[in-house]
Amino acid sequence: MTPDELDRCLVHMNAAFRALIAGPDAILQDRGLGRAHHRALFVLRREQPIAVGDLARTLEVSVQALHKTVQPLLRNGLVKHAPTPDDRRVRRLSLTAAGIALEKQISGMQREIFAAVAEKLGPKVFAGWSAGMVEIARQSRLAFGPGEAEERGARSSAR
Repeated sequence: MTPDELDRCLVHMNAAFRALIAGPDAILQDRGLGRAHHRALFVLRREQPIAVGDLARTLEVSVQALHKTVQPLLRNGLVKHAPTPDDRRVRRLSLTAAGIALEKQISGMQREIFAAVAEKLGPKVFAGWSAGMVEIARQSRLAFGPGEAEERGARSSAR
C-alpha cells in the first residue's frame, strides 16, 4: 500500500473510532466516568466474578492503575467486591444491577453499530474485517508489548 492509502486507512479508522465511542463517552462523562471504566464494566460483565489481579491482567494494566478505575465504580454502586471463599485475602469483583444496566446500555450502543455494519457488509466481508482488527491488535502487542501502548498514551496525556 502507498503512504496515501495508509493515511486514508488511518483517517477512516479514527473516524470510525470516534463514531463508535461518542455515545458511550457522553453517557460515561455524565457520570464522571471514562473509557477505562467502560472497559472494566465490559470485562466484568463477561467474566464475573473475577479477582482483582485477574481483571488487571485481562485489561493489561497494573493493579495500582486498576484501583483508580475500580474505586469510582465501587463508589457509584456499579461494582461490588467480596472475598473469595477459598482465600479471603483475594477480592472478587462483580457488577451490581446498576452496573449491568449501564454496561448493557453503553456496550449495547456499540453492538448495534457492529450489527448494522455486519448486516450491510455481509458475513464474509465482516469476518475479513474482524480478522483485520485481531491482526492489528496482534501487531500492536508485537510492537509495544501488552499494555505498553496504553501506558504510553496515559503518560503522554498526563503531560
